[in-house]
Amino acid sequence: MPCSMSEALGVFLGSGDLQGRRLFGDPVDTYNESVANGLPAGMPPLVAGIYIAKVRDDGFVIAAGNRVGTVWKCRLSLVGDNPVQGKFENIELDEDAASKHNHLVIDLINMNGILQRAVGSVGGRTGRWP
Repeated sequence: MPCSMSEALGVFLGSGDLQGRRLFGDPVDTYNESVANGLPAGMPPLVAGIYIAKVRDDGFVIAAGNRVGTVWKCRLSLVGDNPVQGKFENIELDEDAASKHNHLVIDLINMNGILQRAVGSVGGRTGRWP
C-alpha cells in the first residue's frame, strides 16, 4: 500500500463489511478501552465474538470464540512504510467449534473482503488468500 504503516492500520480499522460492521475496528476499540480502564485486555469474551488476542509491534492477533474455546485465530502483520506490505494469515482453527459457530467463520471471510477493499481503496494490491 502506498502509505505509512499507521495509515494502513487506520484504513483497515475504519473499514466495514458489506453490512457496515467494523470487524477489525470494533475489537481494537474494545481492546484499547480495556487497557485505558486498567482491565485485562486480550481475554476472550463471555459470549462468542471477535476479539484482539494480542497486540504486536507489527500488527495484532485477532481471534474468535469465547471463554470456553477459540474458533479461529489470525495474525495481521505489516512491514515497511510507503509502501506497506502485509500478511493476514490463519494461525489456529478448531473445525469442531467452527461448525457450531459458523457465523464467526463467515465473519472471517468478510474480514478478508474488508482487507481487499481497504487495500484497493488506496491503490494497493492483494495476493491470493488464504
